Amino acid sequence: MTKYPIKILTFIKKKVITQCLWRKLLSCQSKNRYFTNVIFSHEIKKISALYFSPVNNIISVFKELINSNYYVENERDLQTVVDYFEDM
Repeated sequence: MTKYPIKILTFIKKKVITQCLWRKLLSCQSKNRYFTNVIFSHEIKKISALYFSPVNNIISVFKELINSNYYVENERDLQTVVDYFEDM
C-alpha cells in the first residue's frame, strides 16, 4: 500500500469537499447570487476553508461562522449549503 504525504491527502480531501459544496450550491437557488455577489461567494468559500482548521476546532469555528452577522442576515440564502455541510 502506498503511503501519501499528509499534505497531499489534505489537498485531496479539501478538493472533494469543495466539489461537493459546489454541486450542492449549483442545485439550489443561490447559484446566481454566488456568481454575481463577491461577498456571498467569499462567505461560501469560508465553509470549505474550515477543513484547514484543526480537527478539534472545526465545530467551534463553524458555529462562529454561522452565528456571524452575515450568515444571520442571509440565513435563507445560505441555509441549504449550511445544512449540507452539517450533514457531511
